[in-house]
Amino acid sequence: MKQLIQLGVVVAVCACLSGCGGNSDKSLVGKWEFDSYSEDGGKSFSYTRSAPRNFPDKMELFKNGTGICDNLTISWKTENKRLIILSSSSGGTFDYKFMNYVMKGREDKIETRLLLTADNLCVGYEKK
Repeated sequence: MKQLIQLGVVVAVCACLSGCGGNSDKSLVGKWEFDSYSEDGGKSFSYTRSAPRNFPDKMELFKNGTGICDNLTISWKTENKRLIILSSSSGGTFDYKFMNYVMKGREDKIETRLLLTADNLCVGYEKK
């Protein structure tokens, strides 16, 4: 009987760990706002008011695998450096990486930019 209870506890813990955002890169957690985009693989960036089509303008990713993306409730996860975002009306898959950069005139401050890539576009986000 004691072994059966121990087995039940192990199964419950494993189920909880696998379903609680265990597949999510925690460095993505936080508020991100669109900053710029590149059509040449990230060599030069253009600054506009809104993100290109199929990319979010704003997103807030929570550590439990949920979030808000352009005012929609979403779920998100990562697999092999790909960010997967799902909502009730749409979804998207993006390659992602982080880049540190120094702002012109602010050499003392290093910012981290999130880069999402899909459909030959590279889109930059600043953490807020």
